Amino acid sequence: MNSEYSKFYLSDKGIDILSYEAKIKDFRKKLGFLTEKYKDESVLDIGCGVGYLVFFLKKQGFKDVTAIDLDEKLIEIARSNVDVNFIRGDGMSYLMNNDRQYGVIFLWNVLEHIPKNETIDFLKIANRRLLQDGVVVIRTPNLTNIFSSGHFYSDFTHQTAFTEHSIRQAAESAGFSKVEFIEQFSVQSFTGKIKAIVNWLLHKSALWLRGGKKSRIFYRNLYVVFCK
Repeated sequence: MNSEYSKFYLSDKGIDILSYEAKIKDFRKKLGFLTEKYKDESVLDIGCGVGYLVFFLKKQGFKDVTAIDLDEKLIEIARSNVDVNFIRGDGMSYLMNNDRQYGVIFLWNVLEHIPKNETIDFLKIANRRLLQDGVVVIRTPNLTNIFSSGHFYSDFTHQTAFTEHSIRQAAESAGFSKVEFIEQFSVQSFTGKIKAIVNWLLHKSALWLRGGKKSRIFYRNLYVVFCK
């Protein structure tokens, strides 16, 4: 992964404590289910960026959190805003050279940056670093979404794309026992409801015309749990 990713990542982002606080509601909705079971276990966030996710984890009461990123600038910003163990380095190398076991390993906006021929090996190593009931939690662009190509190709460092079917295939190839998709649907307003209905109809129609495997997840991103 590009060690100067921050030049792209920070180009349109204002980073202050309010931006961290603003992420909490969405993280809680998607990841709150992890708190009761794993907050006393060791947690690893690979590709932590400026630390939005680990900020949330600390707010939730997670005590043993390690975060790693290759980009020095992003780590510097993260350290100034969140009090966890930050490491500058490559996630795959860290997993290969560290035999510590984790309850949760986060790959949040990470898999799309890994070359396809390295993806399964990376996931196998992550699997070996989990506790017996541990999980890998993933967010990655969903290529089933008909607008996703603009999302995926807007970042030159993106290399591998997934649908709900191919990410399940990757999990099985890496030896995970179960794959679960995190529910994302949330509508807060009348306009949001209309958009959700139109989005559903548009994707169902497009996928019916395309044929092939049936898909049920149309959101821009996949949120997935790989169980050991």
